Amino acid sequence: MSAEQPSTFRPVKKMAYLLLFAFVVRVLVFIRFQPWLDEVITKQILIFDSLGYHNLALCIKNNFTFCGNAFRTPAYPFFISIVYFISGNHVAHVIFAQIILSLISIFLVYKIGKELFSEKIGFIAAVLFSLDLHHLIFVYYILTETIYTTVFLLALLFYIKAIKNNQLKYFLFTGILYGISSLIRPISQFYIYCVFAFTLIYYFKNWKNSLRFSFLLLIGYFLSVAPWCARNYNEYGHFALSNIKGYNLLFWNASY
Repeated sequence: MSAEQPSTFRPVKKMAYLLLFAFVVRVLVFIRFQPWLDEVITKQILIFDSLGYHNLALCIKNNFTFCGNAFRTPAYPFFISIVYFISGNHVAHVIFAQIILSLISIFLVYKIGKELFSEKIGFIAAVLFSLDLHHLIFVYYILTETIYTTVFLLALLFYIKAIKNNQLKYFLFTGILYGISSLIRPISQFYIYCVFAFTLIYYFKNWKNSLRFSFLLLIGYFLSVAPWCARNYNEYGHFALSNIKGYNLLFWNASY
């Protein structure tokens, strides 16, 4: 037992140091950014899409409605509304929560690298990801990037475990998580079909597992998105996640 303990303890210690370092860096940027100041909030944070997410979160928190919005999907505003409900309508609290999500993403990258290759490669990937400026910068804005990355990586980790263990629950959880990621950013609705096709091909020699695992992914996905799509059908006559695609097409191509 004493021989196994150092080999197990060392990776845990390395990841603890990495997460502590990443946390300190993010907190220092948080303090420098000062997202609690009214001037910073109005001029740098709550602008454009961020203001829309903020207002939708207030609608959910105060009225438990989505204010008749058909452009956005509900998961990110719902996340913000939970933070607002717990700690008041403070943007800084949402950003701090996103710092925690950022740390979870780093750990998930480590786990994915470890599952696919080795502990060493997983740690190197986590280090590089923790230093990624794009990932770091978006933590401090009321935008979907941070929470989307966390949920997407968690879904990928479950999918890898599903492939390695051939367990039905992992395929179901993978579909559910990809559904949640689509409720954060609708672009993920196309990704699930790639995962579905890959699963069919991967288990091609065992057609029963191929069909069972692939359709279980879709069932999990449908369980996540169906209530929201049903809401849109009931209110607007379209069984879809949102109409942001048509809005963007009109706004960018027609208007400009």
